Amino acid sequence: MAADPIPVPMPEETFVDVHKPKPVHSLREFLSEISIVVIGILIALLLEQGVEAWRMREKIDSGEASIRAEFSDQLAYATLFLKLKPLLDTQVATLEAAAVAGDHKEATRLASSVAPFEMRPWSVSALDAAASEQIVSHIDPDRRRNYQILRRQVTTMLEIQYRLKDNYATLLSARLPVNSEAIVAEQINAAERLRSDSVLATIIASTMVERGHKLGLQATPERLKTAIADRADCNTPGRLATGSSRVCS
Repeated sequence: MAADPIPVPMPEETFVDVHKPKPVHSLREFLSEISIVVIGILIALLLEQGVEAWRMREKIDSGEASIRAEFSDQLAYATLFLKLKPLLDTQVATLEAAAVAGDHKEATRLASSVAPFEMRPWSVSALDAAASEQIVSHIDPDRRRNYQILRRQVTTMLEIQYRLKDNYATLLSARLPVNSEAIVAEQINAAERLRSDSVLATIIASTMVERGHKLGLQATPERLKTAIADRADCNTPGRLATGSSRVCS
């Protein structure tokens, strides 16, 4: 006869204490319950908005700091252009005279000296990045307007820089012993374009520095310090024409 199966003890029942909402007996109790819920939601929303506002403020401050640092570099480049302006005007006049006189030796001598202008990385990337992230719209309207004006001035200086480079290269061709009235005429035209761009760039660079000062911006000291240190290389032959980045006056 088969043995009876051993009885398996059943697990004790677990009782869950369910909190049942108390019935509302009056309008006053109902409004009190609703008020607690609404106040809790409002507090949560206010806290969330406060955190978002703090994060946005931090983002705006960081973005504007990058904008100001970049424009400080551009003010350094503008200052360097103004320092080089007398050298640019002198060398353009001398090269033009050599071109007219067919003095190839004098033109060759100048071609071996330093460039009378600087090739610099004029940039507005920080402002453009801030605009793409919708940071610019949160900046003080007056500062924002001045940043936009500086942006246009920087991009114009970039364009002028490449025109200076191209026209100066054309004027330097006076060192080549080529007897052609058409070539000499182009060299003279290049000299005239250089003078015009020199005047325009001087106006822009000067107003950039003035506007920067109104915004509390100063030329980046490291940029100017490096430029001054580079003066030691100014007498090195063959620096000029299209590759020099030295400041000499």
